[in-house]
Amino acid sequence: AWRWPGGDGAVPCGGQEGGAHVFSCRGLHDVGPLMWSKMNADRKLGEAEAVAERAALQRPRPGASLTAGVGGAERPEFIRQTRLIEEVWASASAQVSAVYDPGHHHFSVIDALVDAHRPLTNAILG
Repeated sequence: AWRWPGGDGAVPCGGQEGGAHVFSCRGLHDVGPLMWSKMNADRKLGEAEAVAERAALQRPRPGASLTAGVGGAERPEFIRQTRLIEEVWASASAQVSAVYDPGHHHFSVIDALVDAHRPLTNAILG
């Protein structure tokens, strides 16, 4: 899960003021729905923590930019959350790009970063 230090509700960008770039891989941008899942029996995610770690609903700092990457073969919920952060941050005037890497899922999308020809690798390296 994401954790934004500072407590003012503004998402820091790599620990810097505006102009920095945030990269997110795997598509987990809203942990709120996990509170009602079977997985939460072990995790015990509470409402306050879930609200604090809902990256998609946090306000990005001015000048922020985001690349959100997710495997194109991912579960629908992770794709939905990637679309959510893309739409919410763009509406807050952040520069946002989303990369849906074909054939990859929650775990293999990270492994694919070793391949210089993958869409997410290209997005990160610019």
